[in-house]
Amino acid sequence: MDAELDMYLKQLDDENKNLHLENSQLKREVGHTSIFAGAINENLIQYQLDLSEEKEKIDHLLRGHVIKRDQLGTEYWSEPDDPTSKSLTNYGVERLMNVINFYLSRNIILSNYDQETIDNKMKDLGWGLALASGLIAGLSYALFGLIGKLVTPWSKSNAGGA
Repeated sequence: MDAELDMYLKQLDDENKNLHLENSQLKREVGHTSIFAGAINENLIQYQLDLSEEKEKIDHLLRGHVIKRDQLGTEYWSEPDDPTSKSLTNYGVERLMNVINFYLSRNIILSNYDQETIDNKMKDLGWGLALASGLIAGLSYALFGLIGKLVTPWSKSNAGGA
């Protein structure tokens, strides 16, 4: 009976050693994955906060650029085939991008604005763009009216019709 008990205790001792060894291996593996997981999480955060692709896309769209493909299927931005399809000048695009950069920044993304504050900021942006474009359209209308009055000889007559 003592031999049987000794054998059973030895078996339990061997199992205990194997479990300790397995436990230490698992701790090392978890330690390695947590180091890589930290790097992955950090890269993910940097990727999510990097707005350069979105800003570049907005810039190209405002400039009227179109996406084309080369023979290998690689996409690239190109000037439009019809130059009249551009609705903004370079100066206009730069001014709009300045405004957009105020709203698309890491500070805004990382802020803890409530929904009402976000809605108000977007309303302000919308009204600002609407008023600016209305002012530009009105000034353009007045300028073309003045040019038309000065250039066309029949508009100089004060008499109605002759």
